[in-house]
Amino acid sequence: MSEKMMLAAMRGDVEAMFRLGSAYAMGSDGVSMDVEEALHWLKKAAKAGHTVAAEVLKDIGRTRETSNEIGECEGDEKIKRVQLWKDGPYWADRNIGAENPWDSGYYFWWGDTIGYERKNGKWVASDGSNSNFEFEIEDTFTFAPFGSELRRLGWITPEGVLSSDHDAAHKHWGGGWRMPTKADFENLVNKCDWQWTRMNGVEGYVVRGRGKYASKSVFFPAAGYGRGTSLYNAGSCGSCWSSKLSDDIVAWALSFDSSYDNSLYCLDCGKSVRPVLGFTK
Repeated sequence: MSEKMMLAAMRGDVEAMFRLGSAYAMGSDGVSMDVEEALHWLKKAAKAGHTVAAEVLKDIGRTRETSNEIGECEGDEKIKRVQLWKDGPYWADRNIGAENPWDSGYYFWWGDTIGYERKNGKWVASDGSNSNFEFEIEDTFTFAPFGSELRRLGWITPEGVLSSDHDAAHKHWGGGWRMPTKADFENLVNKCDWQWTRMNGVEGYVVRGRGKYASKSVFFPAAGYGRGTSLYNAGSCGSCWSSKLSDDIVAWALSFDSSYDNSLYCLDCGKSVRPVLGFTK
């Protein structure tokens, strides 16, 4: 947060108050997460007539009083779920395997339901089955069979979407959690505002809804990607798998650095998974 913005808030600039409160709430724009500071500035902005700040305060109150904004995951893990546009799905506030919204979490090849964590320069399986994994073709089951064979084996549906047994979000978190479709990511790009920022020292994008959903946002950390034994471009880019196969050796994924869009990637790349709940109506 710039000194100019801080001074403007202190002098009574309503929009600056809202932006400062939002930054403290998210731990973004160079400030650490601080709920009390967030409430202080959001209340001042709301009192001065900022309608979005008032909506944010209502959301915070509902989150504190009920569990309506919290999704229960297997293993008693709790995550926040956020709806970013009308009748859209609810987005998780973090990647699978992440302790916090700014953590990278696990990396998956397409169709993988184990996930691999970066430890001491190696890829370690989340279930302890492998302590030196490599994101290579020979270690990616979905790379070898063609789409028709994956359908026959039950890995994907007739529409080319991963079945629930091979959906990493559903396998890790259970319930109605699933991996996003290509259409989910297209809506995320087209219906939200994207701002490159830093949360708790981690580079990435804050993705915020518009209009009455402007108080809603999630953070996508620039987690990089896995290839072979290495992690590449952490801190400068990120990508998240969709559940949609494009053709026999590539699938759709959300990719972001200085820009953001859906892209095609080979199935053996190690990428993040950001779960969603529900479907666009």
